[in-house]
Amino acid sequence: MTQAELNCNLDKYAKLTLQQFFRKVYNRISRILCPKPVAKLAPDSRRVVLPRIETYLANGCNLKCHLCSHLSPKRKGVTATADLKLWMDTWKEKIVPGTVAFLGGEPLLKQDIAEMTYYAKKCWENTQIEIVTNGILLKNLNDSDFAAIKEVNGYVVISQHTTKAELVAKIIEGIKRLEEKKIRFEVRPSIREWVKYHQLGPSENPLPYQSNPIAAWQNCIPKECVALWNNNLYKCSVLANMQQARQEEIIGDEWKAMLSYKPLTPESTASEIIAHLSEKSVPECCICPEKYEKHVINDK
Repeated sequence: MTQAELNCNLDKYAKLTLQQFFRKVYNRISRILCPKPVAKLAPDSRRVVLPRIETYLANGCNLKCHLCSHLSPKRKGVTATADLKLWMDTWKEKIVPGTVAFLGGEPLLKQDIAEMTYYAKKCWENTQIEIVTNGILLKNLNDSDFAAIKEVNGYVVISQHTTKAELVAKIIEGIKRLEEKKIRFEVRPSIREWVKYHQLGPSENPLPYQSNPIAAWQNCIPKECVALWNNNLYKCSVLANMQQARQEEIIGDEWKAMLSYKPLTPESTASEIIAHLSEKSVPECCICPEKYEKHVINDK
């Protein structure tokens, strides 16, 4: 099959059905007209209900995309299973997320995806489990991995980050396995719709924006991407990623403006969690752009 035919086949999966299209339109209008609180007290009066939390099964990736928001081309490794379980065990007493999303890097680089899927569902019985992957490794999952995703009614998001023929063929093969196992999924054409979360310096080094924090927050895309990392809860995934990258010395002192940000700790009370996550802009929002620029991904 030619490159053009492969890309065309993948594009077919990326097209929304009429039902999906109207659902997205409805959700967007609802968010504008009837915005839900980012955090609210649960019926048990001790935990906090959140729309979504994200955690990262891997920092490394099998692609090296230009302007990766996670800086994965400069990072490596997977998150220890014991750490992830500790974080979930700690925070299940504090929060009730509507969705638990596993991301990376590339989350499928972690070999125990079934174990992590079951564990998240054990901690939060009524949560939606979501796996966000570039799709290349889906075909390598074993039957027990697919069984776990299916059993918890999990949802797979394939974020397309490549047009290389040999990799697109692997993504399509993985999609066919999802269809065979009757697992819900969607394909997002990120290759065409990615946005810049940081700038690049003369030596291709990541640089922050110097934005007005209020303006940056008003245009913020990951407003509901609360991140669970290092047993702390971060207001957004960008702050979690960049603070971690600074600790790893991947980025330099140009990012010092965001170092003052203090995430929520396991000692935080429900009222403190609600107050922190409900706050609109924080001074550290200045590292993000006031207006997002789209760019075509180049996977080296």
